[in-house]
Amino acid sequence: MSRRSAGEGSLYYRADKGLWVAQHQGVYRYSKDEDKAREKLDELLSKAQAAKPNNITVGTLLDQWLEFAIPSLKPASIKRYKEITRIYLKPALGHCKLSSLGTYDVQRQYSKWLASGISPNTIYKCHTVLSGAFKRAAKWQLVGHNIIRDVDAPKVSQPEIEVFEPEEVQTILSAARGMRYEAAVVLALSCGMRGGEILSTQPQDYDRLAGTLAIRRTLVNNGTEIGTPKSKNSKRTLQLPRIAVEALEMTDLSGKWLFPSRAGTNLFYHNWIRFHWRPLLERAGVPYRNMHVCRHYVCSTLLANGLPIPSIAKYIGDTEATILKTYNHLMPNQLDAVASAMDEALG
Repeated sequence: MSRRSAGEGSLYYRADKGLWVAQHQGVYRYSKDEDKAREKLDELLSKAQAAKPNNITVGTLLDQWLEFAIPSLKPASIKRYKEITRIYLKPALGHCKLSSLGTYDVQRQYSKWLASGISPNTIYKCHTVLSGAFKRAAKWQLVGHNIIRDVDAPKVSQPEIEVFEPEEVQTILSAARGMRYEAAVVLALSCGMRGGEILSTQPQDYDRLAGTLAIRRTLVNNGTEIGTPKSKNSKRTLQLPRIAVEALEMTDLSGKWLFPSRAGTNLFYHNWIRFHWRPLLERAGVPYRNMHVCRHYVCSTLLANGLPIPSIAKYIGDTEATILKTYNHLMPNQLDAVASAMDEALG
């Protein structure tokens, strides 16, 4: 048998084991049949060739990036990124080599998606995944720089947020009075807590003496499992308004969860919506809105009352930038007040 060149691996027979051995770069495969051992060597060589920087494809990069990023991602983000990769990115760009993919190629793909009816919001999600993957590829020195930075993502129009009217809020609170989960409704409409945060709250999170509620967990995986809060800002301790304290004082605090199911387990989010939130709005005669509108109501109310944006962001567990972006159109125009203040300061 002729000797293979360096880098081509080796194929040899071990009489002591009665096996043929395929070896490449310290990886071994065994077979009783020489032809099958040769096939295994070809497979090892093929994988090694594909792993060379010049031959790595976008699909391979996406797989490697997801594997690297998963430990730091929330379950919902992992699911969304995998779907985006499987449905859109791999079919369109997965076969392209990193070494030959250019900014124009990606921009043209965005245009094709738009022309085929794919929404700007979906394409923006694709852009986010690609940007994360190529940013990591640049750090791994698989590419010279992150080409996605030079690609224009489609503009995504932000739908105008819905807010309950004050009269609707009073009607909802009246309809919730005496119901088993009254305190959950009160927390949503007085504290702006996310639905997943409310339904994962435990009695130990409530400090009666201090009148506070600690946010330490939330619902994940479509509201069926318990996980950590959405972000570092989401982990917070709320000073409760009086109405929330009064509602919690009328709540059974003897179980594991503040708002358990009939079986004593945590209440799944979709069950809460189907069997409690939607029927509550029907009883109140208020048109259906999702529970997140409660959060919008709290934020808009606090802004209307002139509270500082940093305080609002800290209270609802979000960033100041998100508050400004989401509720800017609800903020009062204070330009006249600014001018008046400067007049007064300068005499």
